[in-house]
Amino acid sequence: MNEKTLQNLEMRLSRIEGQVRGIRNMTAGEGLPVDIVTQLSAVQAALKKVGDVVVSDHLKTWLSHTVDLSSNGDQDIESLLKVLQQHYR
Repeated sequence: MNEKTLQNLEMRLSRIEGQVRGIRNMTAGEGLPVDIVTQLSAVQAALKKVGDVVVSDHLKTWLSHTVDLSSNGDQDIESLLKVLQQHYR
């Protein structure tokens, strides 16, 4: 992975870590169930996005090294990634 992607992942994972600590505090205290569930959903979505970034980076790297792409190579890869992300949601 390139440095920009690694920094992106580190930022996302740090944010998720903070959200999980917040959920722990909410469950230890008097957090409202609706607020806890909302935060759980946010963490799940954030983890899904981390997975998307990892898979996307891997596919871009793999495709750029193994497939003879047209002059629209980057657009072709982005289109493929969008289709895959929509299909696996």
